[in-house]
Amino acid sequence: MSVGNKKTNSLPSLSGRSFVGVDIGDHSIKMVQVSKRSADSVQIESCAITPLPAGVVVGGKLNNVDGLISSIQQTVSRMGGVAKNVIFGVSDATATVQNFAYDASSGLDLEGAAEFEAAQISVIDDINFDYQAVGEVGRNGQNVLLAIAKKEDIEPFLGALEEANIPPVLVDVEPVARINAYSYWINQNAPELEKAVVAVFEVGEESTQALVLQNGALLYKQNFSLGGKNFTRELQRASQVSADEAEKMKISANKSQEYQQVAESFNSQLLQEIQRVLQFFYTVASAAQKVERIFLTGGGSQSAGVAEYLTEHAGVKTQVLHPANEVSLSGKVNQEQFKQNAARYTVAFGLALRGLA
Repeated sequence: MSVGNKKTNSLPSLSGRSFVGVDIGDHSIKMVQVSKRSADSVQIESCAITPLPAGVVVGGKLNNVDGLISSIQQTVSRMGGVAKNVIFGVSDATATVQNFAYDASSGLDLEGAAEFEAAQISVIDDINFDYQAVGEVGRNGQNVLLAIAKKEDIEPFLGALEEANIPPVLVDVEPVARINAYSYWINQNAPELEKAVVAVFEVGEESTQALVLQNGALLYKQNFSLGGKNFTRELQRASQVSADEAEKMKISANKSQEYQQVAESFNSQLLQEIQRVLQFFYTVASAAQKVERIFLTGGGSQSAGVAEYLTEHAGVKTQVLHPANEVSLSGKVNQEQFKQNAARYTVAFGLALRGLA
């Protein structure tokens, strides 16, 4: 996908064996540089996370250009410099990603059908969109993934990246980046799941995004409001500590009784939301499309015992998996720090992989 251009159906001409994914959220900037080591393996060359000052980005929209430029430059400095091949990810909050069925007998070519679908969502002149065929539907149809973002939401970020001297060669969308990351892991580590239906739950700070995938194609997408901040706030109240202290408790090896109680409550809430998502998916899926594996990622997926709890109560094998944590690291990357932050690098990693496709 390349929503930085109005209509494209193929990857722009990219050169080089190394790409940098740039994920800008409301709270931080994440960058990951990935290089291709062989035909079927990659390596993370460098990475960095920089917290954003409050109010710079809110709800996926840029409010303080100078503040973002400064934070981008700080992140680039921590990376050791970024020269080229930057891929920027449009936030979930400002991008629309959905599937539509294209019928070749409709009289429209695929590009025309994608433009028609995009026009049902917003005025064509106000948006950038892209599309990608991801599978066949029936005898004459195709399942098409459509990504849409308003120009007014994208262009300020592109301007900031340009000012920071890292203009992107490609603009993608966060859900597709997650698909890239998990598809890569499945291809490398779990070939038995290549054609299986799997569900990925990215538990972020404010909310969780659910993606149901099969063979690299998006079958279903839904967001819900439960996120890591819910856990942190409950831990603060139960332990009478500050937000910073609660965050330290979440990654500490020694778990207090208060932590265990909060974790059990959070896991139960997450289970309810996941079951609701699966129920909605099954209302639109075929009888043969049953979720065989649940993957959890994101900073809010670190609750103790969450995978075991969901496996037992959701009836689907669940594992906490951060694809970026499953590849080799260069000597420049601090392995301990990377492991602590791997959950937050999923999107940036998936964006960088896009260039190596």
